[in-house]
Amino acid sequence: MQKYVMFCLVCLACLLPATSFAYGHYTVYSGVPADVYVDNEYSATITATQSLKLILSGPKTYVIGVRAQKTGKTYKESVTVGVGQNEHRDIRAFSPMQFSKAEVTVYSQVPAEVFIDSVFNSAVTATDPLTIYLSGPKSYVIEVRATNSRLIHREEVLIDPKTGLIHEIRAFNEYSPAISQQTQTETPVDNQGTVSREEMTEAIAAASAKAKAEALAEEAARRSRADKRDVTNKGIAHVVSVEANQNLPGSVKNMERIKLLFEAIPAFKK
Repeated sequence: MQKYVMFCLVCLACLLPATSFAYGHYTVYSGVPADVYVDNEYSATITATQSLKLILSGPKTYVIGVRAQKTGKTYKESVTVGVGQNEHRDIRAFSPMQFSKAEVTVYSQVPAEVFIDSVFNSAVTATDPLTIYLSGPKSYVIEVRATNSRLIHREEVLIDPKTGLIHEIRAFNEYSPAISQQTQTETPVDNQGTVSREEMTEAIAAASAKAKAEALAEEAARRSRADKRDVTNKGIAHVVSVEANQNLPGSVKNMERIKLLFEAIPAFKK
């Protein structure tokens, strides 16, 4: 029965015209009772204890306004939903929370690219670390993706004055090619010993290859587990934020269903 339902959904998706969809997920908070507007169109009323989740489709730029009911003061923020983007952002109006900016330094023992919340930021090498500045309070997922392999170092950074405003991320510490090369070139050879320079080089290369293979296998297993958890979490989030949202247009719900379907299909094949 499950396979039949999946087959019907796939057929339905194939009948729809091919379109480049983009989505933005925005949670609106307010320290006082206020009305929320999207492009000057009323959306909902929120309070200090009740937020509003918005799912906007694109590509398009929206202006989200939060108007305080008592004072009439309006907070506005512009958001752009780009093609292929799946942004998650908090919009805080009239919030008493303390904002902060943190310095994050990323180190990598191998050439790599740094992504912040899946968006490319810059490249990094063993001799040229990357320093970035992030605003909070907010949680960021920083990925360091090795350029010449499939290795990925993923770390979540919470920007909060209580947790400190200076962070360091050290990726692939188990790989030190520069140090290994220096060891190979500078280690003296004992003419009276039984180990030649060639044998030492082969031993180091074998140990490095074994460590790399083990790391790749561990990373592949971890990513497989993470993919399965991600599909489950996305399904739960879809029910909570899409199906239960009566203010969400039917067309947006259909797009979210199709998107969730195509993300879930690979998990069923594993």
